[in-house]
Amino acid sequence: MKGRKPKPNAMKALAGNPGKRELNQDEPRFEAGIPDPPAFLNKEAKVEWDRVAVELYAKGVLAKVDRAALAAYCRWWAVFAKASEELDNFGLMQTAQSGYEAPSGWLALMKQASEQMHKFATEFGMTPSSRSRLKVTPPPKQDEFETFLGSPVVGKIG
Repeated sequence: MKGRKPKPNAMKALAGNPGKRELNQDEPRFEAGIPDPPAFLNKEAKVEWDRVAVELYAKGVLAKVDRAALAAYCRWWAVFAKASEELDNFGLMQTAQSGYEAPSGWLALMKQASEQMHKFATEFGMTPSSRSRLKVTPPPKQDEFETFLGSPVVGKIG
């Protein structure tokens, strides 16, 4: 398909539906929630998962089905962090076997990781430009009595 890819309804709603176009009523709706992080995430990726998942959920843009996309973002973050660390250790340039100076492979890896992170971050509204299009309104406070009435324990006999 050609053209700009469509935004999910949640992102349009956060932006205040600036185009005032009718929202796709047939858009699939998935269970909102913070998915469990995959076991394969390394320490750095897990720290990033913990840092962003709660905020994304609080803004209404994270569903349990987003586990893979969030995991990919976090893994690319860990690659970026490692490449950045190694670049600091070994420098921007390296000497090839031929004796010529060439940009470090860590620099290329850091660039690739940055590009991949940016793609995933944009999907979640985590870049300044994608975030600038969003309008966040705090969720309405739920009445404690209404919460109590909605409790699975209320109304059970026995």
